[in-house]
Amino acid sequence: MNTRQRISDFQHHVNSHAVEIRKAADDAWSKINLAQPEPQIIYDFLKDTKGGTGYLNRELGKLLSVGGRIVKFASIFLHQKPKVKGVIGRTSNAKGIGGVCELGDLQLLFLYISANKAICQCRSTIFQAKIKPSTGSHVIDHLDQRRLYDQCFGFVYQTVLTGEQRCLPWGKPERERALQYLFIGQRPIQSRLIPSDQNQGAFVDFGELILRFLNDSTGYGVTARPSAGRNWSRIVWDQIDNVAKTAFGHQGDRNSALKSILNQFNNFDDPKEFFLEVPPSEATESAGGIPMLLIIVSDGELGPEKVLQQQAHNDITGERRSKKPLSPTPISVTVKKPTTTGETEEKNNLSNKQDLHSANMDDLLLSLEASAPKEQHDIVLELRRRSNNHMLPQYHANKILNVLKRIHGLDQKTMSMVWELQRTLHPKETEKVKVYHSS
Repeated sequence: MNTRQRISDFQHHVNSHAVEIRKAADDAWSKINLAQPEPQIIYDFLKDTKGGTGYLNRELGKLLSVGGRIVKFASIFLHQKPKVKGVIGRTSNAKGIGGVCELGDLQLLFLYISANKAICQCRSTIFQAKIKPSTGSHVIDHLDQRRLYDQCFGFVYQTVLTGEQRCLPWGKPERERALQYLFIGQRPIQSRLIPSDQNQGAFVDFGELILRFLNDSTGYGVTARPSAGRNWSRIVWDQIDNVAKTAFGHQGDRNSALKSILNQFNNFDDPKEFFLEVPPSEATESAGGIPMLLIIVSDGELGPEKVLQQQAHNDITGERRSKKPLSPTPISVTVKKPTTTGETEEKNNLSNKQDLHSANMDDLLLSLEASAPKEQHDIVLELRRRSNNHMLPQYHANKILNVLKRIHGLDQKTMSMVWELQRTLHPKETEKVKVYHSS
């Protein structure tokens, strides 16, 4: 049985126990004192053995650990969260907007891993937590926080990775999966979909939220390989890397950063080993991360050889599922790039033509949005090659056009190829998009 089928079977098992899952996840908050500030409530939930993460392990770990799988809930608390400033453009010199705020107060991370801890599926959501919804025009009073989640194209780190820019998911369904609000001052605990405007986003009970995380109805997909771009995958891998560095002094690559975290909870059969706290003394402006609740599904039926055969699917198609056939060809390449100090750094990218030829469509589109102009030119060239060779299924046409509409600053040569590609895919859209780019 392949990776896709194993994950599908797990989701079927989850859905067959939806009532029990909702109840257990809601009840996990019953022993948490909610008459405290937000950070303390989250801390208590993550570390509590009778309630919180400990309760989820007892009630749901056993229920879901069937068919060769072991399910474990784990949690990490850091006292210093990354601070960011929202930006309103996707270029390297994008204009900042408003003031500085924390990136998030809690991060949910779902990991479906093989027996040797290779990632088969990864999804994540970051939450801004508040005691209760505001009664004003928005459920969140903090202007900079709601701008960041509701409006900004991305952000610039002000601490931890100071000066580095990242891009947030932009489509409404994608952004709803990635960024949410969480109200923790009264039961039932509820998440709130964006935007923050009153009477727009939906409230979701915590029990329903966990069910949706388990059956892949929420949480935005993250590539199995650490991303070198500026997109959502890079944001999530940033947090994984930050936690590993702060907690363990980790200095290796990002894949091993995740393994160092998983090793902390290595005994998946022991639900008592579930909590890690990074002492406040180790949290500084250059080290820290968002507190995490991890849902780890370890599948003993999936060995390394099966995972490698499914690697394109393992990326969960780079944050958005594709209905293309699976491809066993890796899409990343290691290149040496000189740095300002004369040293070299290893970097994954899609600029190599061989890798571009073998890349799945979603990885191409993600890289197109997040890459530098030279790489964007090469990616558009590859899309045109596929179009000329009748290798672009029609269902990809609208997705490609939507991405092309959001990109600014392409050089004239690349834009000429973009317009040619647009005429091929959807002639009626060509003039509309041309006007958009020339404005």
